[in-house]
Amino acid sequence: MTTQETLGPDPNRTDEGVDVVEIFVKLLVEWRRGLIFAVIPFVLGILYIYSMTPLYEANALILPQSKTQSSGYAALFNSRSSGDVYIGLLRSRSVLDGVIDRLHLLDLYKTRSREQARAILAGSSTFVAGADTMISVSVRDKNASTAAEIANAYLDSLEQWQENASAHDAEVRSRFFQQQLAKESLAVANAEQELKEVQEKTGIVDPSAQTESGLGAIASTRSQITNLQVQLASLLLGASEENPKVKEMRSQIGALEAEERALESSNGGRRAGAAASAASMPELNLDYTRKLREVKFHEALMTSLSNQYQSARLDANFGDATFEIVDRAVPAEHKAWPPRRSMVTLDAAYSIFFGLVMVILTLLWRRVVRDPAYLKHASVVRNSFWAPR
Repeated sequence: MTTQETLGPDPNRTDEGVDVVEIFVKLLVEWRRGLIFAVIPFVLGILYIYSMTPLYEANALILPQSKTQSSGYAALFNSRSSGDVYIGLLRSRSVLDGVIDRLHLLDLYKTRSREQARAILAGSSTFVAGADTMISVSVRDKNASTAAEIANAYLDSLEQWQENASAHDAEVRSRFFQQQLAKESLAVANAEQELKEVQEKTGIVDPSAQTESGLGAIASTRSQITNLQVQLASLLLGASEENPKVKEMRSQIGALEAEERALESSNGGRRAGAAASAASMPELNLDYTRKLREVKFHEALMTSLSNQYQSARLDANFGDATFEIVDRAVPAEHKAWPPRRSMVTLDAAYSIFFGLVMVILTLLWRRVVRDPAYLKHASVVRNSFWAPR
C-alpha cells in the first residue's frame, strides 16, 4: 500500500471537521518536496544577493550660519528655514553640473547626456537637515574614494555657487551706488553753485559774524546820536539856535540818524563780507541758510552713498560665507550596501514560506485529482471560462 493510499480520504468518514494532526502528518510526509521548493529560491536569492555590487557611503556635514548677512542673496537664507534652502540648492541643476564638471562624471558614468548624469548623481545622493540645523550630504558609490570625492565636490560646488551669487549681487549693488553717486556729485556741485550765487548777490559770507557786526554798527550809531543829543541839550541852555556849535551838532546828529536809517533799511549792491542792513538780515540769512543746508544735505548723502559703494566693492571681493564646513567626507572603511545578513535572513524566511505553500498546493491538487466531486467542480469552473456560449 502506497503513502498516498494510506493518507488518502477515508470514504467511511462522515465528520466534516478538520484534522490538524492529519494535515501535519501529510506535510511531514512531503518534506522532501518542500525542501526542494525551499532550496531552489533560497539558492537563487543567495546568488542574487552576492552578485549585487557593494556600495560605500561617504558623508559630509555643513552648518548654516545664523548671523544676518548684508548680501541680497544671503538674505534668502534668513527668510525661511535655511535647511530647506540649502537642500534645494544642493539639488539644483547649477550645483549638480558643478559636481559633474569637477569630477568628469560624464566619463565615469559612461554617458554623453548631462540629464542622465544628473539623474544618476541625484539617485546616489541624499541630503538631510538635522534637528541641530546641520545638513548631512551622503553619497553612495561602488568606490569608497569616489564617493568621498563626490560628497566633497558638492560642498565645493555649493561654495562656488555662493561666491558667484554674492559677486553678482555685489556687482549690481555697486553699479547702482556708482550711478547714484555720480548723480549726487552733480547735485552737490549745483548746490554749491547756488550757494555761491547767493553769497555774491547778498554779500553774506558768515551770517552770524555779519549779523553781529551790523547790529553792533547800529548800536554804536545810536550811542553817538544819544551823546550828541545830550551835549546839544546842554548847549541850548546857554546858547541859541543860531550858535555855530548848535548848528554843527544838529548837522552831526542828522548825519548819524541818516546813517542809522541806512543801516536799518534794505539796500542792494553790498560788498561780500559787509554787514547787511537790519531790515534785510532775516531774509538774507534765511536764503543763505537754505542754500547751505542743501549743500550739507547733498554732501552727507554723497558720503553715505560713497560708503555703501565701497562696502559693495568689498562684498564683491570678500563675500561672507553663509555656511561652514563641519566635516569633509573621507573614504568609508566598510560597505553600506547591501545589508547581506538581513537579506539572507529574509531570503531564508521567504524560501521556507514558498516551500510550505508549494507543498500545500501539491496536496490540494492531488485531492482534487482523486475526488470525483472535486473533479466535477473543477470541470464546471473550467467550462465557465473556456466553454463556448
